[in-house]
Amino acid sequence: MKQLIVVLRYLTSIEIVDKHVLEHREHLSKGYEAFAVMKSYPKDSTSYLKPAFGKFHRIFKTTSICDYKSKAESLNFLYCTDIFNKETGMNPNPHFLTKQFRNLGVIFSTILLCFRCKIKAKENDKYQNLTEALQHPTDVRVLDLQIREGENSNDPLTTLPKEIGKLQSLQELILGKNQLTTIPKEFWQLQYLQRLSLSFNQLTAIPKEIEQLQNLQEMDSNNNQLKTLPKEIGNLQHLQKLYLSSNKITILPKEIGNLQHLQKLYLSSNKITILPKEIGNLQKLEYLYLEVNKLTTLPKEIGQLRNLKVLYLDHNNLANIPKEIGNLQNLQTLDLNNNKLTTLPKEIGNLQNLQTLDLNNNKLTTLPQEIGNLQSLESLDLSDNPLTSFPEEIGKLQHLKWLRLENIPTLLPQKEKIRKLLPNVTIDFGPET
Repeated sequence: MKQLIVVLRYLTSIEIVDKHVLEHREHLSKGYEAFAVMKSYPKDSTSYLKPAFGKFHRIFKTTSICDYKSKAESLNFLYCTDIFNKETGMNPNPHFLTKQFRNLGVIFSTILLCFRCKIKAKENDKYQNLTEALQHPTDVRVLDLQIREGENSNDPLTTLPKEIGKLQSLQELILGKNQLTTIPKEFWQLQYLQRLSLSFNQLTAIPKEIEQLQNLQEMDSNNNQLKTLPKEIGNLQHLQKLYLSSNKITILPKEIGNLQHLQKLYLSSNKITILPKEIGNLQKLEYLYLEVNKLTTLPKEIGQLRNLKVLYLDHNNLANIPKEIGNLQNLQTLDLNNNKLTTLPKEIGNLQNLQTLDLNNNKLTTLPQEIGNLQSLESLDLSDNPLTSFPEEIGKLQHLKWLRLENIPTLLPQKEKIRKLLPNVTIDFGPET
């Protein structure tokens, strides 16, 4: 049991805890969440688990072995294989674990820990030299090979050795600012990888084998030469952050809509002409960056992104936006500057949480009166639009702090009237002429 406790030092989440674990609580890290299922439950266990864990859930009666098994099979498999090998010498395969432990409670605690535990990478698990890392393949949690001027003397990598596939404990791999053009097939064996940075390289494609990285949560491929994405990228079910800015992408696969846990999607400075309607399936998406592309229209399904907070669409070729934009009830920032908008849908007034609206440099001659309904709006930029008159509905915006009206000649004679209408707003009419 002492060997199992050693393993717990690496865990950030515990699904099943045997009573013996409670007796060695000094090994538990603070701020994590515990779920306890045990045959005997010490009365004072809650008092000393609370300081160790942010949340504590207790289940007084142990369920049957069959219940254990079905639960284990539904969970992500084996985050801590290497830890079991290194610290305990035990075979992590659940079939062998049953032979190595006598106590039934310990057996199933260990099996479920093996299925569910997330390893916390420690600072001394970080390597910054590839040769050294390959000499200790089971120890490496973080491998940082990014070229940083003045910080290391490593030459930029042009290729990766096939031996990189042996780093089976690797959780975080940082390869930014090298000169990689391809990735070896062995790379995709890093099945416990959670964060991958390939930014500022010369990659022209992401292989379909990307789908093998089933634990990947964050991928940064900014500033490469990517033209397309494989449809298999949609199989990364744990992906939360995807950075693809400054590439040459022209179209997105519809499978991108399968990324059910995606929260941040960066696609700025590409050559995207159209968005797949499946983008509306990204129900957890909060940040969407599409500025500096070649979009001419938006799918109405964009209105399904109910958790979206930030939407950047500036520097495209949009002539209009769908009325469904008004369904984005959590939207706080909407940037549409430098497009070709001639009108706005009245539904834009439904954006009750919108704080920043940038419409600079479009072709708007009028604004819908519903713009006065944006009661959370703090910043509004209408500069460089051929407005024929000032929309007085803006006077209803009680939280407005900044208003830009630069380069709108028709409004210059109305400057004083506008200032009186908005006495508490900082208004910029541009340089005095």
